[in-house]
Amino acid sequence: TMRIHNKLLRSILILSLIGLVILPSGAMESGNPALYNAYNGLDKLGVEDAWDMGYTGEGVKVAVMDSGVDFATPDLIGTQARVTNASSPYYGWPLVIDIDSLAHYIQGSENFLVQSQYADTTSTNVSGYQVTGTSKSGIYHIGAHPDSHLAQFYGQPIKVLLVDERTPNTYDTVYVDLNNNHDFRDDKPCRKGDEISYWDRENDGYPDESGGMIYFIADGKTHLPLSEILYGEKAKIPKNGELIAFEYDDSGHGTMCAGIIAAQGRNIKGIAPDAKIMPVRNSIESDMLLYLLTSIGSDGVPNTGDEADVVNRSGGFSYLFNKGADEGSAFLEYLTTIISPSTTIVTANGNDGSGYGTCSSPSSEHVINAGAIYDLWWNNSSYSGDLASFSSRGPNALGQIKPNVLAVGYLAPRVLPLFETHNGKTAWNDMGGGTSSATPHVASVVALIYQAYKDAHGKFPTSEKARDILMSSATDIDEEIFAQGSGIANAKRAVEI
Repeated sequence: TMRIHNKLLRSILILSLIGLVILPSGAMESGNPALYNAYNGLDKLGVEDAWDMGYTGEGVKVAVMDSGVDFATPDLIGTQARVTNASSPYYGWPLVIDIDSLAHYIQGSENFLVQSQYADTTSTNVSGYQVTGTSKSGIYHIGAHPDSHLAQFYGQPIKVLLVDERTPNTYDTVYVDLNNNHDFRDDKPCRKGDEISYWDRENDGYPDESGGMIYFIADGKTHLPLSEILYGEKAKIPKNGELIAFEYDDSGHGTMCAGIIAAQGRNIKGIAPDAKIMPVRNSIESDMLLYLLTSIGSDGVPNTGDEADVVNRSGGFSYLFNKGADEGSAFLEYLTTIISPSTTIVTANGNDGSGYGTCSSPSSEHVINAGAIYDLWWNNSSYSGDLASFSSRGPNALGQIKPNVLAVGYLAPRVLPLFETHNGKTAWNDMGGGTSSATPHVASVVALIYQAYKDAHGKFPTSEKARDILMSSATDIDEEIFAQGSGIANAKRAVEI
């Protein structure tokens, strides 16, 4: 992490605030709060006004279809969405979709592109480790943590311990040896209701190392989430105490998106801080399967509480020549109008501008595509709020307007996973960029629209209604329509409609 001398830092801040210099890229990697306080983006996007009206995304689940999410980074602790259906075998556990780890377990598939996020805790040999002394049966299960970032940092895989702390042979508590001292007695216990593993090295209230989030512990009776719907009779049930499902971020991209949506203000502020995040891990399989599962949930039925309300996908396919009329776009049109019309999907419009027709797929009529503007840091910046040159333009192959709206896609504040900083107070910087950054800005405003619409009408809007409200309330910046759509997303106006 870059260290900036305090005197120089103060000078940069003072000069920046009077508009004499523009903050250089990377200068905020130390996570200085005074610099973040100079950020004008939330005010300029009408977010603070929406908050003042009581709209913070409360009651809305936003899926982040990406590389995973580090829920131990300080700004994301407690933001995980949960299964709320009391009849579900997963009731109370976090909502997570990870079909690659599931395939690896069910099929035994070995693919060098895929790293399973399941821990194999078959072993009961705890020699060399100091256990907690809290097992009711006296039998502990132990295994390697699947996160390769931890193995890289410590030079060896670290261990996880699974313990039956309440009832003999009912394994309910997980310990991760995050300080790698081979002693689990000083590690944080994780269980349903408190699933996030972390180590606060400095004891300052900011976690510094992440052990990920647990969302399933094998009991010998319950299938892994989604295994029955995807594999039917081939789905196998892991034996009691022999598997723990973790959720963590492979690259940092998903954590960036989740932070823009729901950061809690420990380091930076998310646009919809009371929304709940449902991580959907990228797959080597079809994106369309992920969109479907995200929209209908693990029970295969929409609107039962285990599905997302808003889907953020900061990615797309720019190489397709028939974008908008391609198979994926057609499927999402069917999904958002027929199968699950109350699910709104927001995707990146692409970074292949500035030519016409450079937008990415999916770009169907009822999918919201986000374009990018430059940063919103300094009032005197000559390009603040301008259309970004790299932001892809429409129309799509059907002549439809894309992007729908614009949001910040350059030097946006972003949350970092702890494997990048190993320090919770510095787990953010100003390097959020591209339409990957613009997309969660837009998805967050959609979450605010969902809350406001439900307050007014008693139910969430359809994807069509949400799109229309978003576009009708955007701020026109006088660019041509295939570059800006309706303009910059405006949270205040959106929740007022």
